[in-house]
Amino acid sequence: MYDRVKRDERHTNVSLVTFEPAAERAFGHWSMAYIGTKSELNARYGAIAEESGFDPSLMNGQAVFEYLRMLAHKEEAQAAQH
Repeated sequence: MYDRVKRDERHTNVSLVTFEPAAERAFGHWSMAYIGTKSELNARYGAIAEESGFDPSLMNGQAVFEYLRMLAHKEEAQAAQH
């Protein structure tokens, strides 16, 4: 899966943060659709990062996984409201 995402021209700066066997896709229900440009993302989540000192580059693989799980649930909840 990682190699396929990395080869996809729609993705840039792809980083592997953890590597372990998986019986199934962890986010199979999440489309991971386009959510905006970097400036749009900063407008959406930047204040949270600035206020808390959040820096995803300092996170370990499990923390990144849990953060992505939270984002997926948030995106699903927002989509359900529309």
